[in-house]
Amino acid sequence: MTRNVCNLTGIPRLVLDHCAELQKSFFGFISLSKTSEKLIVNVFEFLNANPEIDEVKHFNEELQSLCSPLVTVQNSLEVFKNKSTQLSGFMDNLINSSDVSIHFSGLPNTSDEVYFRTWSVKKIYDVFQKVSCELNEEYMLKKFIIENVICKRESDQILFLSSWQHNPFIKVDTEECLQLLLLEVGLVQVLSTKK
Repeated sequence: MTRNVCNLTGIPRLVLDHCAELQKSFFGFISLSKTSEKLIVNVFEFLNANPEIDEVKHFNEELQSLCSPLVTVQNSLEVFKNKSTQLSGFMDNLINSSDVSIHFSGLPNTSDEVYFRTWSVKKIYDVFQKVSCELNEEYMLKKFIIENVICKRESDQILFLSSWQHNPFIKVDTEECLQLLLLEVGLVQVLSTKK
């Protein structure tokens, strides 16, 4: 049975709204990571072009001006990470709440029964946890890279840049899990392959 997401109320509406927020946090984090990659490249190019700069005593106005946007990036990534943690906390509270017994049909529901179309509340919760945990780990890596971006060793620069580009803590299937969640709650529609 297909439900119109505009008519949802109560807990189902909260879950739907939190799914939309999780989507914004995840894709905002990924998008900002991609667009800010050039800032790291700029720092490395400057360091490589100016071998006289000591990475321990790195006060240099031009270098500082290249690094300061990275602090803004770090703060923005932290906002996305914190939002996903907050959303995951909501789902944690929901799954441990007696209010989960509210079901669309009015029949009693447990966390193992269907909540939206085919997924249990537990499965929805698992996706929230997965996205939140992976964003948190990825944020910690990016924070470390930003805090240590002033490095002159080429091997460190390659490792940092590669780690930034590839988001190693975000698993290959995470975006797919999130897309399936959004499909489950009705935020995205199945794309037809017919021409």
